[in-house]
Amino acid sequence: MEMSLRPVSELRKDFAASGERDFYEWLSKQPEGDPYGGVPQKPPSIVKQVASLARAISDHAKHGFASCSEEELKARNRECEECSLLLPSGRCSVCGCFMKIKATWAEQKCPIGKW
Repeated sequence: MEMSLRPVSELRKDFAASGERDFYEWLSKQPEGDPYGGVPQKPPSIVKQVASLARAISDHAKHGFASCSEEELKARNRECEECSLLLPSGRCSVCGCFMKIKATWAEQKCPIGKW
């Protein structure tokens, strides 16, 4: 039986309802193993995170530190909340960025092309 990916918003609700303090410990106790279909549990390496941040800041500066519209921000945040690659910390497991911040920067793109 193939397991479908669950959005991180469900993961957050389940973890919050559990009363546990440590997310990774809670996840390891789940009877079905990883109930979230192989969602990466950690951000990328520190080297990749630094490179991603440097590139994002450089691009943001080149575009005059422009912010996206409220409508676009809501759409971006909705896509992130539904994404199985968003970690409970709010960081993307692909690029390592804090997506609530990255989503506000007009020129930024989702690392997997969702926005």
